[in-house]
Amino acid sequence: RKVDLAYMNKIESFADQVRKSGLTPSTKVLAKEVVPAGEEQAAGLDIEVGAEILYVKRLRFADDTPVAIAESYLPLPGCSMLLQADLARVSLYGELSRDPGTEVRHVHRTIGACMADAEEKELLQMNDSEILQYFINTAYNAEEIPVEYCVSKYRGDKNTFTVDLYV
Repeated sequence: RKVDLAYMNKIESFADQVRKSGLTPSTKVLAKEVVPAGEEQAAGLDIEVGAEILYVKRLRFADDTPVAIAESYLPLPGCSMLLQADLARVSLYGELSRDPGTEVRHVHRTIGACMADAEEKELLQMNDSEILQYFINTAYNAEEIPVEYCVSKYRGDKNTFTVDLYV
């Protein structure tokens, strides 16, 4: 069974979308550390290269099957509340929503496909399929200030993405 994500229609947690597919979500935090922003992250967050950011790498599961890797970059000190958060158990956006200055109100997404590298194949337990669907997301608060820059990669064989369009 695939996870049917309405990821393109609204801002909703991964866990909520997995539950709506009738599966059980879980997360393993692979990294959570303060690092200097590289050029890509600085551009995505509209900050200076080298500024301190929080880097969070999570492996996402549906019914104990790894289906996605998410690498989030968040500006400090604005998102420092996440340093203490157990992101294996709580929603990153849920934690950000506790403060009006970091509550996500708008997300810009760029979508593509890429070949999985060796680490991604191992983490996602990929045998045959080497293609990943990727999303580059920039999340903004109500003032259109970036609060997260994220690169997420999804197994094509385990996920579908649904989009509703209206005239």
